[in-house]
Amino acid sequence: MQNRFLRYIIAVEFLENADETELQAAFDRLNRNVAKLNAQELRNARFSGAFISLMETLADDPFWKDIGLATTARIRRMLDIEYVSEIFILTMQGVQDGKACLDQAYADYEEEIPDIERHRRAYETCKNAVSRLWRHLETDRFTNLADFYSLWAAFLQLGEVVNNLNFEETARRLSAFANSVRVMPTPAEAQAYLVATTQGSNKGANRQLRANLLKELFVTQE
Repeated sequence: MQNRFLRYIIAVEFLENADETELQAAFDRLNRNVAKLNAQELRNARFSGAFISLMETLADDPFWKDIGLATTARIRRMLDIEYVSEIFILTMQGVQDGKACLDQAYADYEEEIPDIERHRRAYETCKNAVSRLWRHLETDRFTNLADFYSLWAAFLQLGEVVNNLNFEETARRLSAFANSVRVMPTPAEAQAYLVATTQGSNKGANRQLRANLLKELFVTQE
């Protein structure tokens, strides 16, 4: 029994730079609700530098609530900050494979974020493009996190050309494509998109495949 006890693996999380209030809140929650802290809540306890500060600021933007991606439930568990972090890393580094990049980015950019002004400009360009597109969409497909990620990636691929899009016609084509994903029999491109959404939706290859398919639907001004 002693040997079994000594071989037992105990899970440990180190919360660095957490103040007394944060520690008390964490333990109160664990003791009250027996709820395990999620990955973003642990990041919030571990990091307090440049990257997390910027992500909190970006997540507070009404834009995310307006398009339906920041819900009360997600905000309560800091999942809105986690998703905005994914989107910002996508903007900085391109399509990522899963969420493994998050902890690395939080650690690497604790002191400063390199080329921050360039990344902020790219982020704001994509955000403004989404806002212009959103008012014309006739589908809720892109309120899904996986779909929205690839839509943002598609906008990034356009670079400055994004400002020359015909947003109304692009929205019409995207809406029609989203509807074709639901119908049977499903067209070949829509079928490929559906598979990339339902089978490993956060894999880098599937994210990129969806972005490529969406980009083909974009229409520029004559």
